[in-house]
Amino acid sequence: MSLQGSQPSRYADWVPTIHNSPCESVTDTALVAAPHDALGEVPIAFIVAADDSAIDEDDLQSRCAAALSYFKVPAEFIAAPEIPRTGSRKIQCHRLHRPQSAVAE
Repeated sequence: MSLQGSQPSRYADWVPTIHNSPCESVTDTALVAAPHDALGEVPIAFIVAADDSAIDEDDLQSRCAAALSYFKVPAEFIAAPEIPRTGSRKIQCHRLHRPQSAVAE
């Protein structure tokens, strides 16, 4: 869960928007909190594409904006080769990192 201002953004609220959509190119997702100067935290989405497909960030952004409250829409979508998980399939958020170019911005 991340807090944007004082508004909670939960993974369970967000993931059906991506997986219950006509987007067959998304095979796995993770939502993590990233620090933000003004808001405290913002949600960041990691997306795994099927068969090396390209992720259409604009499409994902517009679908999330149409289905979710503004504070639950990820600030950024990052393509990932895989989502690290434990043996019980829990997401290992501490192993997900933004690319260096995104961190510097």
